[in-house]
Amino acid sequence: MSNHFHLLLELPPIAEGMVSDAELLKRLSVTSAAARCGGG
Repeated sequence: MSNHFHLLLELPPIAEGMVSDAELLKRLSVTSAAARCGGG
């Protein structure tokens, strides 16, 4: 199983005014849907 690797990341807490995980996923879903439809 030498064809993959693992990353262990530690992220700082979300600062005030930054995008939350839920908001980021929402924005990405809208962007990818537009790309699939040929828009945006």
